[in-house]
Amino acid sequence: MAESYKYVVGIDLGTTNTLACFFRNGRKELVKFAGEPLLPSVLYVDKSGKAYIGNKALNRGATDPRNMVRSSKKYIGDYEKEPWNLNGKKFTPTDVATEILKEVRANFVRTVDCDPSEKIGAVITVPAYFNNNQRNETRKAGQAAGFEVMWILEEPVAAAIEVIHEEHFDKKVFVVDIGGGTFDLSVLEADEQQHIYKEIDKDGDPQLGGDDFDEALVNRLIEIIKDDSGKDLSSLSSSGLEESDYHRKRNILLKAAQRAKKELSGDSEESDIEIEDLFDDYDLEMTLTREEFNSICGEIFDKIFARTKRFVDNSKEFKIDDIGRIILAGGTCYIPLIGETIEKMFGIEPDSDLEKSMLVAYGAAHFARWKNGGVESGIAFTLQGIIPHSLGVEIVNRKREHVFEKILTKGLKYPCNNSKNFTTTFDNQTQVDINVYEAGNDAEAQSDIKYHKLYGTLTLDGIAPKPKGVPTIKVTFDYDDNQRLTVTALDTQTGDSETKAIKSGQKVEQKKESPVDLMLLLDISGSISSSDLSQAKSASLRLVNEMIDLSVHRMGIISFDSYAHLLCHLTHDKNQLKQVIDNVRYTGGSTDMVDAFRKSENELRSSVNEKIVLMMTDGYPDNREMTLEITRKLTRQGFQIYAIGVGRGTDPSFLKQMAGNKNALAIDSMSKLADAFKSVMNSIMLR
Repeated sequence: MAESYKYVVGIDLGTTNTLACFFRNGRKELVKFAGEPLLPSVLYVDKSGKAYIGNKALNRGATDPRNMVRSSKKYIGDYEKEPWNLNGKKFTPTDVATEILKEVRANFVRTVDCDPSEKIGAVITVPAYFNNNQRNETRKAGQAAGFEVMWILEEPVAAAIEVIHEEHFDKKVFVVDIGGGTFDLSVLEADEQQHIYKEIDKDGDPQLGGDDFDEALVNRLIEIIKDDSGKDLSSLSSSGLEESDYHRKRNILLKAAQRAKKELSGDSEESDIEIEDLFDDYDLEMTLTREEFNSICGEIFDKIFARTKRFVDNSKEFKIDDIGRIILAGGTCYIPLIGETIEKMFGIEPDSDLEKSMLVAYGAAHFARWKNGGVESGIAFTLQGIIPHSLGVEIVNRKREHVFEKILTKGLKYPCNNSKNFTTTFDNQTQVDINVYEAGNDAEAQSDIKYHKLYGTLTLDGIAPKPKGVPTIKVTFDYDDNQRLTVTALDTQTGDSETKAIKSGQKVEQKKESPVDLMLLLDISGSISSSDLSQAKSASLRLVNEMIDLSVHRMGIISFDSYAHLLCHLTHDKNQLKQVIDNVRYTGGSTDMVDAFRKSENELRSSVNEKIVLMMTDGYPDNREMTLEITRKLTRQGFQIYAIGVGRGTDPSFLKQMAGNKNALAIDSMSKLADAFKSVMNSIMLR
């Protein structure tokens, strides 16, 4: 049974602002930050290394934005994002979230007057379309801030919980949630009498929100200022100002834009923008109408409405007639055009009297209370979520392309699991590296791995050595109802398995067979016996049949005695190579390795693939120094030389001088040549 806590809180960790709500004596109460319910999601670090959060950070960072971070939520879970360097201290997006949540915790402790060491349960909300890395990092931030993270709850679900509380609907509920930096669309079935909430479908854009409207307005103000005064504030270099003065003026414009947006999102049809002494000889004075605001932000509105229409038109889970109620959540949804357009689209008037910016925090508080074992409410609560993005693994297909193979598909209900079987790429492969991916936003139909987000990696060791394609590696994805993924890889023959997704965000490069051109050099000089030659031919045939994929690579053959003989040019033709090997005959004579290497050089010189020379010999060369001289030359030119010496007639130290310690192999009899070829080929293909 889950642990119960004396105190629990619901937290809307927002892109622009963060809110926190809890129940006291059966009533909702917002945590206050310097007397205000909204905590700006901003971090600033001063020269002494001290961190500030919220309005304190905004005020200090107004003229020093390089040491301030805002809207960090947009980057959480993005492992390719470089940390911010704030006055010598590095902060990842997760670190920034941690600092914000620490501020929430400290203010909550003061509000309820509890011991700072008290365990506090928290439900933290995230956008519905957040991927699992983003959710996991949010959870980590909550834990690092000192909370007992009970659940990661989706923002539209939280809003629906608050609005539908103590009501019952036969039809589905459509939630539009637009915050400072994220845009979510969700459809739910809600039965408040039974306290059951089921997600039906979801969509969204994690990089679209209120910040985009602010930016569009600021850019318009900059255009007006340039037209009026000739001053260009579009960049520091174009402004001609000192850096601190430039950022101060940009901050003034941002506040003016935000104030105008807020006024035009209320009852006002127009907003006066007045900035005195922006420059010594210039005051900005203008009136912005709602119509002008809508025009300036037209492209942003188009993105919102086009995505909403596409979601409604393309969904296989609901029809527009199924919708019985529209909920608008998030501060950006106060903008009138959003509600007006959604109403026209559905023919349903959205709820107009809701505290849109508070809904998510309120709903999170309800859920936290319910999730806390019904300590206050005595209510059993059921939430059935769906996977926002497909999950799977990276594979290399027959075309040698790196593609995304789905195992769990978007829209499946939590909890769920599924397995798929895979195999090895190379002969005698004993290890597979599995890169676990989540489908990228708007990339469900794409197969190329570059469109998708790395989730984590998994390595399975101890696979039974077999020819490639023979082992069966069963990969299982298991998702629990709290949206946590477990990945298991199992070798079905040995029963060895590995369970976990390790090294989050660190990709293991998939080993693949890059094309190589290989020249096989066979010693047929006087030192070889007819029996040894027969075994050498047999091993060479196995090399062609089993150890090299001739649909990818090319191979040629040279034999050598007193002279070198080019028996077969580089080719993909397996039958031609087999026929040449069958026709190899004992000739006797001395051992001219130099001529064999020269002919290999001529054959491989124009190759654009990796150049490999694999020599089998059972004796000494006619001229050691010249042999070493040409092998050193080939190595400098990028050739890879492998040497296999058979029997007592070879000198292992000389083989190492020719090919290098790692590429030289000595065996005591020709019967072991096939195994030696296999060892060399594995080394080549897995390099």
